[in-house]
Amino acid sequence: MDAFFEPVADATGASLDQIKLIFCLLFSYPLGSVYIRIPPTHPELKHIFSIAITFFYLVPVLNLYVGALQLVISVVGTYYLVQRVQTNRMPWFVFLFTMGHLTINHILRTLDEAGYETIEISGPQMVLTMKLTTFAWNVFDGRRSADELDKWQTAQCVADYPSLLEFFGYAFYFPGFLVGPYLTFNEYRALVSGSLYKEAEKAEEEESMASDPMPQRLVPRGRKRVAFRKMLVGLMFLGSYVVFYPEFNFHLTIEDEFEAKRLFSRIIFLQFCGFFERVKYYAVWTLTEHGIAPGYYLSFFFFAFTQTAGRLARTYLRPLVLPATYVPSRDAPPPPQTTIKQIYDYVGVIITVALVNYGTLPFMLLTVDDSFVAWNNVAWYGHFLVAGALVFFYCGGSGLIQEIQATRRRNAKFRQQREELNRMVQTGAITPTSNKIAPTLPPIDEAAQEIERELMGKGKDKAE
Repeated sequence: MDAFFEPVADATGASLDQIKLIFCLLFSYPLGSVYIRIPPTHPELKHIFSIAITFFYLVPVLNLYVGALQLVISVVGTYYLVQRVQTNRMPWFVFLFTMGHLTINHILRTLDEAGYETIEISGPQMVLTMKLTTFAWNVFDGRRSADELDKWQTAQCVADYPSLLEFFGYAFYFPGFLVGPYLTFNEYRALVSGSLYKEAEKAEEEESMASDPMPQRLVPRGRKRVAFRKMLVGLMFLGSYVVFYPEFNFHLTIEDEFEAKRLFSRIIFLQFCGFFERVKYYAVWTLTEHGIAPGYYLSFFFFAFTQTAGRLARTYLRPLVLPATYVPSRDAPPPPQTTIKQIYDYVGVIITVALVNYGTLPFMLLTVDDSFVAWNNVAWYGHFLVAGALVFFYCGGSGLIQEIQATRRRNAKFRQQREELNRMVQTGAITPTSNKIAPTLPPIDEAAQEIERELMGKGKDKAE
């Protein structure tokens, strides 16, 4: 089938495998309309349909013959491993089995020096690994007592073990097989049975159930409009990537011309590069970029500290721009959008985007040397921002902010009490004292002496 895709690849300048991947993703849209028209009374047909489409993508289109066989081995091995092993360690056995297999393929890909324009099996295998490990934990939860499960575990636990055909249909569900997203087994089972959209279409379902106890389709209205809108947005991102990526990409940040620019110009240019590097992910252009390149781990390591700094900023700084009496909770109303709150939000967005673009440099450049050159060319601003935030919060800044917030709460409480007192005066609930001196009780000693004299006088009268 390569001859069918070669003219498109030549016209766009993309690799043949990338064009075939885009074809599979776009072709899944009309196939999805066919899939939901299969009646829920025949779930086996839906399983077979998904399996057939997925293997059509893998074998004749992408030419992944050996890769398809490897995925079958992973699925069959997981199915019987989960079924036969009844110990608490079962999910960990599945994790070691699937993750070990995936890691071996990543290593082989690195040794073969396969370029990212080449599609190979480890991309779909990553999605499948998430499915299989999640399934193992869901079955494990199904074997536990209900008192030990939280709300999500209760909803996703698998107590009724599936048939091999149903499990294959889940593992090879075609819309999310190549690049994701993955779904849990109970979500797939609800999709096949037609009960996934019952909450969204509750009223319509009640009407259909009155005439037909098993409605043919239970899907929300407007699904096609939403789906094709997403496809259009993805194609727009794809077009912007093709047009602008040659002029704005992270590889330019390690060139001598980039280093010759002023620091401020380099940082601004980096933000544009970061956006156009990401649009290919938005468009699912090269979502198969993966593996064990050291640049990935530089990004992961940097973002781990960035996330910690972000949480500290939200915990300690955000309350300062909210009303002192505001208590955040799930049921609390949204905080008022004051000027200082809007400034805080805008500054937060700018810093977040700048850190995301900075942190994804190694993810795209892949090597340690190129990553350090690019970071050095923008003066390591991301490291300074994150490190400065962590030093501030962990070296007394958090305590100082807590004291400021406590003072704000006390002042706010005093203002509330004063406003309440003024309101009561205005409504007549209480009246203020006049300027005259109010009568007061005599001192305690004088009162006691007076009482003692009276008692002694009465005692003398009785004696006489």
